[in-house]
Amino acid sequence: MKTITKILIVCIAIIIMLNLYLMGNTYNMLRELNIKDIEQNTKIEQSIGVLGEINDPYSLDGYTEIKVDVAPQTIILSSNCSSMALPLNDLQVYSIKNALQKKIEVRPTTHDTFKALIENYNITLELVKITEMKDDVYLSEMIFKSDNKVLNLDTKPSDAIAIALRTGNKIYMKKSILEKSGKYSC
Repeated sequence: MKTITKILIVCIAIIIMLNLYLMGNTYNMLRELNIKDIEQNTKIEQSIGVLGEINDPYSLDGYTEIKVDVAPQTIILSSNCSSMALPLNDLQVYSIKNALQKKIEVRPTTHDTFKALIENYNITLELVKITEMKDDVYLSEMIFKSDNKVLNLDTKPSDAIAIALRTGNKIYMKKSILEKSGKYSC
């Protein structure tokens, strides 16, 4: 029993450190974009979402379901006759490729650990949406549910896709992103 407790504490510590790292990266990215006026800051806060201020997170109006495939340092997102490539680093592509192949390494990745954590605490990943592209940066949301609580979490699309593929969830993308950045592929 003590070993399980230690493992859970280590997993939670890893997730907290990962979130702090991601928050730092997000902060640095926004600072580098040199966003100056308050209106732009307000738009970013609205796209990221604020806990407790969720406006119909389950709405799929203006979204399309996408399929995911991998290529070297790239993932291919496609829907109907449109597809687009997102360049990623090798580790991100590796994690998504493993998820597509339902392959688990000897040691779990962060995404495998995250999946195990939400499953063990009866948290359901309800929906993954790639919501916006702003200054060549893609934004996505993961909608989680536990009992009667809903959490709309801002995530990097690569993490959202890797986790959604592991949990068997569909992935949706704003049609306007695919129309603007995608290419005809039929």
